[in-house]
Amino acid sequence: MWTYLKLIIVVASIALQGCATYGKISALPGDGQKLIYKDDRTILISEKYNTVSLVPKLEKIRSGQKGDFILTIDNKSLNSIQFSINNISANGYSSDIDEMSVLKIFSREELTNKEKNSQEIKGAWSGLGSVLYGLDAAEKSGTTSSYSAESTLKKHNERAEKSKEMGKNKLQELKLLVSENTITILPGEKMSGVIRIQLPKITEVRKDVLFVVNVDKEEHKLIFTQKKIDKENN
Repeated sequence: MWTYLKLIIVVASIALQGCATYGKISALPGDGQKLIYKDDRTILISEKYNTVSLVPKLEKIRSGQKGDFILTIDNKSLNSIQFSINNISANGYSSDIDEMSVLKIFSREELTNKEKNSQEIKGAWSGLGSVLYGLDAAEKSGTTSSYSAESTLKKHNERAEKSKEMGKNKLQELKLLVSENTITILPGEKMSGVIRIQLPKITEVRKDVLFVVNVDKEEHKLIFTQKKIDKENN
């Protein structure tokens, strides 16, 4: 039974990977903007009275996935700046469609709550899995001398612990997202955080993503383009 279920999961995984469409995100600098290359990343910088920089964490993405962008704000004024995720908007558009579409920006609070709920469900299923593995192992150990019930349960528990550790890492990663709560950026200070958005679906037509970041009444518009690529050759 377990072998049959594992086979179904593996086949489904291969089928999904085979159907995946991939794209690449690149910055499109505008007036008063420039690109710099640091740590194998291309950073888009918008310079006005204050400076805003934005860079995708991953340039190569899969269609339908969320996109993480690292935002840095350099307060060059003599006043403190109040900032939150509500000061950022994102829109997608393409050459074949005149209208822009609003791209969802995920809040830290929303994703944290969702991840905690997901981990609670996984924990419940893991507990049930321990019982099922125990019953399955006990049944098999009665007919197969080389089969170890203890070894089977140990492997299951190791996988469960690994899953818990991954869950902790995800929650830690979410702490890097720009919060809905207003933070203060003092004069001469920098603020860095991650913006997570729902990227446009990847098609043959190029898609552009427009970020608008409002900093102390300054409007910084940063554009990135999303093109379909052949994963194997890019």
